[in-house]
Amino acid sequence: MKWNLPTRWIVSALLLTSTVASAQISPGDLVFRQTFEARSADNNADAHAFLQRATFGATNSDIATVRNLGFSRWMDQQMALPPTLHQPRLAAFGTEYGQNERQRVWWDLALNAEDQLRQRMAFALSQILVVSDVNGDLEGQPLALAAYYDLLLQNAFGNYRDLLEQVTLTPVMGHYLSMFRSTRDPVAGIEPDENYAREIMQLFSIGLVELNLDGSVRLDGQNQPIPTYNQGHIVALAEAFTGWNFAGADGGDGDCEPWEWRWPEWNWLAPMEPCIVTRPNQDQPANYHVTSEKIIVGDVLLPAGQTAEQDLQQAVDTLFNHPNVGPFLALRLIQRFVTSNPSPDYVARVASTFNNNGSGVRGDLGAVLKAVLLDNEALDGYQMGIAEYGKLREPLLQFMHFLRTYDAQFNPGFDPNNSWPGAIYRPEGYFGQGALRSPSVFNFFKPDYTPPGAIETQGLVAPEFQVATETQVTTMANLYRSVLMQPVWSPGSYPWETHYRININRLLSMADDATALTDQVIDDLLKGRMDPLARQLVIDGINDIRVQDSDLRVAMALYYVVTSPQSMVQR
Repeated sequence: MKWNLPTRWIVSALLLTSTVASAQISPGDLVFRQTFEARSADNNADAHAFLQRATFGATNSDIATVRNLGFSRWMDQQMALPPTLHQPRLAAFGTEYGQNERQRVWWDLALNAEDQLRQRMAFALSQILVVSDVNGDLEGQPLALAAYYDLLLQNAFGNYRDLLEQVTLTPVMGHYLSMFRSTRDPVAGIEPDENYAREIMQLFSIGLVELNLDGSVRLDGQNQPIPTYNQGHIVALAEAFTGWNFAGADGGDGDCEPWEWRWPEWNWLAPMEPCIVTRPNQDQPANYHVTSEKIIVGDVLLPAGQTAEQDLQQAVDTLFNHPNVGPFLALRLIQRFVTSNPSPDYVARVASTFNNNGSGVRGDLGAVLKAVLLDNEALDGYQMGIAEYGKLREPLLQFMHFLRTYDAQFNPGFDPNNSWPGAIYRPEGYFGQGALRSPSVFNFFKPDYTPPGAIETQGLVAPEFQVATETQVTTMANLYRSVLMQPVWSPGSYPWETHYRININRLLSMADDATALTDQVIDDLLKGRMDPLARQLVIDGINDIRVQDSDLRVAMALYYVVTSPQSMVQR
């Protein structure tokens, strides 16, 4: 058996993602539409490609539904579904749960929840509005992190302004970026913490430099980028975010005593509240919230004497209404769902939808997601041969797509005391990423990351390559081998690394025909979009195995295709 074949694929994948298409078509040469109310998938391949972007993996049932409803109506149907939440399922474990069980819940819902579009959008938002259980304060708070993820689910198609405020007030974010209990105390030499003030601007809303609607950088008279904010704005915004503590920290009497500020009752599931001082004494500042005048980004004045709520509301309004937010968010969502290097026109169309959903509403995430997924550049970029179209698939999404394609089922008799599914409980070790497990607030990879070589030479970016190293790709290949070969070695067993077993029954009937088997697997996973030379390599590899070993032939066909360059790349 040619187990080294996936190693040969790695180099091919690198070349495939950096090659400019031969057709001389650029997005500027095309006529684009923003909405496709009646547009349908012309074939299964188009429906499959759309669902690979919009869900955690296209199933045959999903493909049939998209072909019946059309892209837009399918999205409408998905958006109308109630959110399938994580926190109640985690709480159902009783008192015996931790971050491992939180990951288990996430996997189960990503694979099986009916509201796939919402689950997929929440995962994308979790890579923008980042928190992580890698942070020491949050490692012991799995229920709070599940509640944070539910917040993303509940607001996935809502308004970004509401989401930005709600995220700001979660104890999870308060601890992760240290806005929790931020104050000024001149006697103790304490100044407001600047961490959240900096990151809500840089990473959650407006970025470092001013942008045009199409995402290009605005330049000053000296041809230099124009900064969006300065250190003074950071300090002022940090002051605006002071005075917040756990809900009920005042003990219910309306007055926050020094010991209540320092050692409040923990409430990880309710939004933070300001700690109000009505009877200051020598052990505490006159007010935990800084009430002096503040000048924040855009030189917007927050008047003196405002409450913590008033300052926060005005600050969030100011950030939300900044002209950068549309193109800033548009680029990040396009990269997470569609392509790493969208055309400026594509970014501008999505940003315009953020600015106005067609009914005068700014920040409508449902409308923005439709603009991302239903744009011509998203639906037709591959067929039109747009040079830079496509992206390296996130390793975790690639694996999820594989499991959903073959109706993966979790071991109902799983005993964590006897076996430890590492790919679920510590996914970053296999995929370089995991739900709310980023190594820093900058996500698993940066939107402007470019690997050295052909991609960099062409002036393109490929964010996912920051985690998809040769080591990680090899680890993934080994994981696929475990999932596929475990039932061959031990019939009826579940792979110990995942405890998920796929259903290959329909492939066994064609195992004696290498060509038919290969074409069926290529159709399942890629809808026929595989290079002829690569296809022949798969056929040759299967023909090296005895016809009698049907399980092994099927396992190897799947292994070769799922670890191929075409499977690693979304186009």
